[in-house]
Amino acid sequence: SIVLRLCYNIVMVGKPKGSRSKDYDDKRKELLVRAGRLFLKVPTEKLSLRQIAEGVGVTIPTLNHYFGGREGIITAFLEHTWQSAQYHLNEAAQPTGELADCIRSKLTNVVDAMLNYELEKLHIFGMTEGLGNKILGPAYLNFFLEPTLQACEKWLKYYQLDGSVDADVELRFAAVALYSPLLILLMHQNQLGGSAVREASIDQFIEQHSKNFLKYLGK
Repeated sequence: SIVLRLCYNIVMVGKPKGSRSKDYDDKRKELLVRAGRLFLKVPTEKLSLRQIAEGVGVTIPTLNHYFGGREGIITAFLEHTWQSAQYHLNEAAQPTGELADCIRSKLTNVVDAMLNYELEKLHIFGMTEGLGNKILGPAYLNFFLEPTLQACEKWLKYYQLDGSVDADVELRFAAVALYSPLLILLMHQNQLGGSAVREASIDQFIEQHSKNFLKYLGK
């Protein structure tokens, strides 16, 4: 009716097309928290946009409004996780004590985060969604895997500058060499059922791997 149209026009005055409401960011963050719990409940399951919407208690158009689709909400979740982890990433980039002690400490911290703070589930979710996907693959790298590797490169650089690491060691590859075997072993033992097939001591692995990594660094 004319009356309703007039009321609508009055309400919309001063609100440019496409502008965001005051609670837009808060609502978006709330949806990301709900989505995160949903994603990590079964990180190997690729949920459809409809399943995500039902799981967080909204409609598909609402998800599209805030995130632009399925890949959008997954990318936003990975970015939100990265933003929330800045303190821990900064801590992970700091050297601690002698090189040998630092290596063992960093590996132990990763195990603790993987097993007790859902880091393992985050890795699995990121790889499940990212492998073979031209949008989500780079998102997982940029917001998750690369920051972890670059934090490692930073503390390795400290020891390289003081002579504890040989000058010709490529730190980017060294970071990959440090963490990759640990991630594989943890997935072998936990997500793939390796603890029942061929159990391995994580503590023993850390000790052995730390010694081998020191040799890799030229020490």
